[in-house]
Amino acid sequence: MNKMKWTRFGAMLHRMSYLKIGFYLLGFYYEFHVFFGKRGNFVHNLCSMLFMFGLAMLVEGLRDNELVAEKKYKKQNAKLDRHQRIIALSVFGFSLVVLLGLFFLYYVGDKFQGEAILTFGIGGLAFFRLEYDCLSYALSRREKPVAVPSVPVEVGSRSGK
Repeated sequence: MNKMKWTRFGAMLHRMSYLKIGFYLLGFYYEFHVFFGKRGNFVHNLCSMLFMFGLAMLVEGLRDNELVAEKKYKKQNAKLDRHQRIIALSVFGFSLVVLLGLFFLYYVGDKFQGEAILTFGIGGLAFFRLEYDCLSYALSRREKPVAVPSVPVEVGSRSGK
């Protein structure tokens, strides 16, 4: 495939990443029912909420990182050290969530809760993989040297002579 087709394919995937809005809204719907719904449906609503938020973060992985990274560059450049720590801790935390999902899936034997927690953990890892891409873009932009003009500038000359 030539570059034009890949560019269109990337643009189509970026547009598909907006499906995340629907999954986030469904997640908020179930989150509302977690707090204000019947107590008998608490576990079902909680797992559905985690599942929807996980799918939203997975679909968000379809976005174009270069487009997003260029927009975030100025914000991240000022706080790169803090951003690095947040990403590292988040990846560690979502890795623990994946392990918890596997624990529920195989050891406890609750398939619905295990899949919901596992989807949420994998979605979180996918989301912070995108944040890592934006961070590495910001770091690569920071390390580039400033271009020095190649035209010699005469010191002490006046342009009005």
